[in-house]
Amino acid sequence: MQAFKATHYQHPWHTPTGLHIEQWVTHHLITPANQTLPSLKKIRKSPAIARQSVQALQALCPVKIQLLAQSHSHNCARITTYQTTVQADASITKQSHLALGVYTADCLPIVMYCQQSKQIAAIHAGWRGLKNRIIYNTLRHFSDTKHMVAYIGANICQQCYTVGQEFQQAFLAHDPKSALFFQEESGKHYFDCRGYAQHQLTQMGIRQIAHDHHCTHTSTQLPSYRVNPKIMTRLITMIWQD
Repeated sequence: MQAFKATHYQHPWHTPTGLHIEQWVTHHLITPANQTLPSLKKIRKSPAIARQSVQALQALCPVKIQLLAQSHSHNCARITTYQTTVQADASITKQSHLALGVYTADCLPIVMYCQQSKQIAAIHAGWRGLKNRIIYNTLRHFSDTKHMVAYIGANICQQCYTVGQEFQQAFLAHDPKSALFFQEESGKHYFDCRGYAQHQLTQMGIRQIAHDHHCTHTSTQLPSYRVNPKIMTRLITMIWQD
């Protein structure tokens, strides 16, 4: 039996009246009855464990939470009403009192709000999603990006994110401008996910971008897949509007 615990994480952002962004660090805990922690794959495949987690998380939020079956894809789902299962890594909605949520542990959580159209979006952006243009696939649903605000949450910083040379070459082949976000030092290559995400957002017309610059790799509060690949802790980022 898996127990569930969540700790509130205080982000640094100030949001306009009627817009809400909440972040929680969730923990799947080992109980005395079961001292073996299942893999994330097992939790994803277990309806009982997944249902327990969602129900416990729902108790923390005053509105319904639309989570996603994330797979590092570039897919964005348009949400008109709550759905039990959505296969995507980003979502967008105009609905009030419906929270969009993504979970991360080194990847970027990005939430956005358009003041004119009253649309919100949530994106789980890892390197695969960034490479395959998940930000573009989300923003193409917005008719006006000039009145948008993007909030980029905590992730692994460039100084901690070492990558292989093949990784860098694949990115450069896909987007030569991504060279600006790689750094080489002492034979090691480092990638700036945050900088590359901001570049994509500004390329799509967004000028108001707020950051949480905490590094998940060095933080004692936040989960990091690179620190512990078996960790069952995740940062859940939710956005909704009245």
